[in-house]
Amino acid sequence: MQTRNLCRSCFEALDPSVDLASVNDIERDVRGGKCQYCGAEPTTGTVFYGIPDITKEEVRRWCAKCAQDLTEFANQPENKVPQDFDGQEAGMERASQFFSDRKRREEEFMRQRVAERRPKR
Repeated sequence: MQTRNLCRSCFEALDPSVDLASVNDIERDVRGGKCQYCGAEPTTGTVFYGIPDITKEEVRRWCAKCAQDLTEFANQPENKVPQDFDGQEAGMERASQFFSDRKRREEEFMRQRVAERRPKR
């Protein structure tokens, strides 16, 4: 999986065939809440449509700092999504377990990062 953060004009230039109505829906959903990790104003986000029988659809929102932390997390070797999941039952079970474990690690990583950024009292 690859993530890019593009402004609207660069996004349109990259693929002019993209349905901009869906982009507007995502932008509206991102503005409709707070960063899911620290509660700050979100600067980015996504609608994660899920993987059938593995993960559910969800709107995710991040502030700029949490987005940087998430990128760092995703770049750690143990968090890279393996490419060997097949459509067979055993492969789907491995995928489900991987994404469940990765989500747990991501949440813990982000709790630690947000705690480190909070002012000491």
